[in-house]
Amino acid sequence: LKVMHDVHMDAAALHRQHGIRLGGVLDTQLLYEHMHGEMLGSMSRFLAWCGTPPHPNKHAGRTYMQRDPAVWGQRPLPEGLLQYAAADVRCLLQAVVSMAEKWSTVDDRLARFRPRLSGSPANGPAVGRWVEGASLHEHLHALVAASKERCERLPEEARRRRVWFDEVGGLHSWELLKHTRPSEQFGGNSAATPEVEDNMQELLDLVPERFRGFAEPGNLLEGVPPLHQLRDIVLDLGTRPRAFFGARKLVFLDANPQAVVEAGDLHAMVARLEDKFGHDNRAGIDRCLHRISAMRAKTGDIYGLTLRVGRAIYGNTKIMEDVLIGEREPSVLILGSPGCGKTTIVREASRILSTRGHLSVVVVDTSNEICGDGLVPHRSVGLARRMMVSSLDQQAGVLIEAVQNHTPDVIVCDEIGRAADVEAVRTVKLRGVRVIGSAHGDLRSLLKNSQLKGLVGGTETVTLGDAMAKERQASKGGTLSKVISQRCGQPVFDTIIELTPGALHEWRVVDDVAKAVDCILEGKPYSAQLRRRDGETGALTMELVQN
Repeated sequence: LKVMHDVHMDAAALHRQHGIRLGGVLDTQLLYEHMHGEMLGSMSRFLAWCGTPPHPNKHAGRTYMQRDPAVWGQRPLPEGLLQYAAADVRCLLQAVVSMAEKWSTVDDRLARFRPRLSGSPANGPAVGRWVEGASLHEHLHALVAASKERCERLPEEARRRRVWFDEVGGLHSWELLKHTRPSEQFGGNSAATPEVEDNMQELLDLVPERFRGFAEPGNLLEGVPPLHQLRDIVLDLGTRPRAFFGARKLVFLDANPQAVVEAGDLHAMVARLEDKFGHDNRAGIDRCLHRISAMRAKTGDIYGLTLRVGRAIYGNTKIMEDVLIGEREPSVLILGSPGCGKTTIVREASRILSTRGHLSVVVVDTSNEICGDGLVPHRSVGLARRMMVSSLDQQAGVLIEAVQNHTPDVIVCDEIGRAADVEAVRTVKLRGVRVIGSAHGDLRSLLKNSQLKGLVGGTETVTLGDAMAKERQASKGGTLSKVISQRCGQPVFDTIIELTPGALHEWRVVDDVAKAVDCILEGKPYSAQLRRRDGETGALTMELVQN
């Protein structure tokens, strides 16, 4: 039996470079996860659990790899790196001896580990469940089988860890759940295809009848994408009506270049909306998620309308189930550019937290964009309650009112965009209420936004003394600088999810925002989890990346 910790990349390298397929491996990372419920536990944590001394050269080895990610390709290897690798082997050997001593007798090992493996919440979040009558040999056999799955990953796929969620939202290695809990169903590492509800007909009924042909079955307009990709319909006075599908796909609603939007078309559409436009020039359709936005002249006349498709996507947040209903219960900020799906995710998060999480959720709903128009919220938000906000400048006040009057466990707020919103969200968090929110941009751009950077702790400029500046240069490398930027407070949000335009099934999860901000300010990459869902099979994977 070969003992290795986190065998993924070692097995892939041996296969690619030497054609060697590893077998008979016990991945101690899986063993640690089996006993403690912590996925991707470090070797340091495993050694501490075994009661063996820590790795003596861990910091030196990391320093080598941070300075030169390709350092393992050097020949000869630096002496310090050889010592680091040799210490890895010694530490694992010591851990094996310690494990053997712990498991020296059957009675002793059952006494030690049966409570930990019982699956009871009182005994910790262990993944493995002790099956009555199962021996240690059977559990080790399952762990070796799970390790074999890791070893058999193709080199080009090795960085992508297959993951799945347990019944309480815990994120775990799929191969471990598969072999240690075979009687239970974990979806075959496949998330069900999200269910989409778009109420498309209600929106299309607003479009002048002479322009609806683009949406009819068997239309003759060349190049029209599927209707489920429709994003916006634009109708401006005196111009050709057009629609946008997906990312930058423009389609005219009439093949005739002379067919333009007339004043009567706009008047008829506005009349059907029954004067629902508010101060923010937005209107909606009862019990639907669509948004209709108006452009007005100085006289108040409407000369342009944008019809934005609103969709409820049930099951879309499966990829972040541990973040929503896991043990940590973090406040979550979803970042991305317009049109990448932030509001859809926030809406689904409201439903999951209020139904599966059994939490009191209040949605601060500016322009009714999350819960839809009308007094009754759309069913896509589950049991979440909604507080309407008539205009953006009132959003901060309603956030505070929600906390003071309705004692929520969670407050949901879409599009945090002003300094007043930042202060209000900070106040909500300090009062012990969890926050789920969204904003435009990504983490790096957020730090450059003077109004919003407070969401991630804010920044300040500090002047160092000569001695401290030299000490900082010696420890962190780079050029000598006496003026630095540093984080000046705790982030409001504990976890950030970054979305990429056009990549609906690919999310970056930053689960330590404070550390990520510090890395950015020091000019270093920050760690993130790149989570993917296969659009066809639903398989979930996670890759550790540096941004």
